[in-house]
Amino acid sequence: MDNRRSYIFVFFLLAALGVTGPALFVLLVDPYQIYHKSFIQPAMFSVNERYQSAGLINSYLDESYDAIIIGSSLSENFNTEQVSRVTGWKKTMRLTVNASTSEMPQEHLLVLQKALATGHIKHVLWEIHPKYIWVKDDQLDQVSEKFPEYLYNESVFDDYHYLFNDDVVKLSIKNILGQLDTLCENGCNYEWSHQWLDNFEALNQWMLREKLNEKNNGFHRFSRSAKLKAYDTKIRKNKADLDVNEILEKSRFYHSSFITERVERLIANNPDTHFNLYIPPIPSFFYAEKKNGNLIATMGLYRQIAKVGSKHKNVSFYAFNNLFQITNNVAFYKDEHHYHSDVNDYIVKRMSLDLDRVSPENFDQYALVFLSNLKTLEVQFFDKVDLNKLEPEIDKRVIGAGDNITDAEKKDWQQ
Repeated sequence: MDNRRSYIFVFFLLAALGVTGPALFVLLVDPYQIYHKSFIQPAMFSVNERYQSAGLINSYLDESYDAIIIGSSLSENFNTEQVSRVTGWKKTMRLTVNASTSEMPQEHLLVLQKALATGHIKHVLWEIHPKYIWVKDDQLDQVSEKFPEYLYNESVFDDYHYLFNDDVVKLSIKNILGQLDTLCENGCNYEWSHQWLDNFEALNQWMLREKLNEKNNGFHRFSRSAKLKAYDTKIRKNKADLDVNEILEKSRFYHSSFITERVERLIANNPDTHFNLYIPPIPSFFYAEKKNGNLIATMGLYRQIAKVGSKHKNVSFYAFNNLFQITNNVAFYKDEHHYHSDVNDYIVKRMSLDLDRVSPENFDQYALVFLSNLKTLEVQFFDKVDLNKLEPEIDKRVIGAGDNITDAEKKDWQQ
């Protein structure tokens, strides 16, 4: 009988270990550092922002930080040291989530809420991406399947999604063995979402990848791409239909419940934190190929945020999409969204001087200038721009965005 009981005990013990073993292993290794900093192997950080940002907040966002950056891949190239130096903030952490899903605004909000819950964040640099118009009234809290919402709430009872996750178990094994894929320096083709770095300050700074092969980087390729030619063709057709007055008037009636019920509520609930909201300098041709309905929603969104800024003393709202020396120049862009990292540096300096600030009082003038530019826009190539000539009191360096394009290449493209 005793032997039988022993066998039964061993059986249930092994069964319990079989069930809980993987979870205990993940808890010990914790590749995304959700519960603790890495101590078995040197700390490594994943470019999978949706998971890694939760780990950064839990294990690294201590009281030495008083500022965070929230945004999409457009905000990934902010240099956090430069941001802190220019703004006077104590220390800044970048907590970006790329815009690969339509639920990106809701995901930004969850990351921000978790960071603010630490109680010591006094400054937020918050990118207002045009995709914020996509949030429907019945989807205010909807996130994509890619996003581990359970890592951003206060409950521990749904953490089993992480502890019993096959992919996380596999990453834990690779971590133990020292086999995590690191950032390639020789053009290798690892899946970008599987790469790991030993410095979280450099996470997802995609300009690092562009600099690995400067002769064939994204800026060089895009300036010669068929996609850009297609933009030019579409813009020429759209300009005739772009009605500036209609867009200005109808934008007054646009309303986003996401802004009032989620964004503004969060701002109101954190009066001791200053929110610097900004429109990124996405290229003008991105907007120019949109129909009037899309532009009405976009201008309506920006108008609504300007009103939020006027209601709350802890909000400043900046619009950098009227910097036409940049936004009208293809040389600054690697595709229809992403701009050179020096542009990130430049807009922070303008923000620190309180330039390009938008309010309900000046919104119509801002919008009129913006839309009038679209009405007359031509896709153009320029040589490298010296921002010192544009704003000598701000920037003393020559911005090195893109490649010079020869007259022959311009002529070939226009044909």
